[in-house]
Amino acid sequence: MTSGAPKVYVVFWGTQWGTEGTNSNGYATFTGDPRNAAPYIQAWIKGLGTNGELWSGGDDSVLRWIAGAVGATSCPSGAPHVGYPSGALTGIWYDNSGASPSQASGNQLAAEAVRAAGHFGNTTQASNRYAQYVIVSPTGTHPDGFNTPGGGFCAWHDYNGDTTLSGGGAAPSPYGDIAFTNMPYVSDLGASCGANFVSNSLDGYSIVGGHEYAENHHRPEPGRRMGQQHRLFVHRTGERGRVRMDQLRPGRLGIGDLLHRFVRDAEHLVE
Repeated sequence: MTSGAPKVYVVFWGTQWGTEGTNSNGYATFTGDPRNAAPYIQAWIKGLGTNGELWSGGDDSVLRWIAGAVGATSCPSGAPHVGYPSGALTGIWYDNSGASPSQASGNQLAAEAVRAAGHFGNTTQASNRYAQYVIVSPTGTHPDGFNTPGGGFCAWHDYNGDTTLSGGGAAPSPYGDIAFTNMPYVSDLGASCGANFVSNSLDGYSIVGGHEYAENHHRPEPGRRMGQQHRLFVHRTGERGRVRMDQLRPGRLGIGDLLHRFVRDAEHLVE
C-alpha cells in the first residue's frame, strides 16, 4: 500500500478524441466523445477527498485496522495511514500525437503511461511514488481486447515492468516504476460495465474507475508480486487486477464491495 496522497494523471489517448474544448466547469471536452465521458471522469477524480466525502476513507480505516492484528476489532493509535487524497486529479493530457491503436496491447498501454510520466515532468522514481496514470482510450477501440469475444473485462491496472503484459511484456521506463490503469471507453459496453447502475449512463466510469483507482492506491504493482500475494492481486479470471463484467451487477457495487476487497487483501499483508 502507499502512504502518500495519491496523484492521478488522466490521459485521453489518440486523435480519435477529436477537437478539445473546455466546459463551464473547466473540464476538458472532446468532439469525439459521444457520451461526454471525459468531463465526468475528471469530475469524480477531482472530487476525491473533498466536500466531506467518506468513500476515500474506506481503504485507510480498514488497512489501519488490519495493520494492528488479524482479528482486531479496533484501530491501534500508532497504525500507519494510507495516503488520503485532497482532490486526486493532478493533471490531464490529450495525447493527440497520433491515433490510439484499434486494439492496443498491454505493452503499448504501459509505454503510453511512461510517455505520460515524461509529459508531466515526473522523471524520477520519487515523483512517481504516489502517481497513477489512467490511460483512457477512445470509443470504438479495444485496448487489450476490451469489448471483444475474448475480452471479458471492463478495466485493469498494472505497472510498466510486468513481464506478462500482452504484446511484448514489460515497457522500459527511465523514470522508475509507473503504475497505470487501462481504462477503455466503457460506455461501448453499456450496462455490462456499469451504465445506469446508480444514476446515469456514465456510472461505469466511476464504478470501474473507482475500483482500479483504489487498487492502484494500495497495490500499485500487481504484476511484480509472486506466489500467494500475486494470486490475491488478480481476480477470478486469472488476470491481473481486472474488473470482470460479471462482477458488475446490482448489489455488489460501491464501498461495501471495495471494503470487502480491502479486508481480503490487507489481511494477507500481515500474515
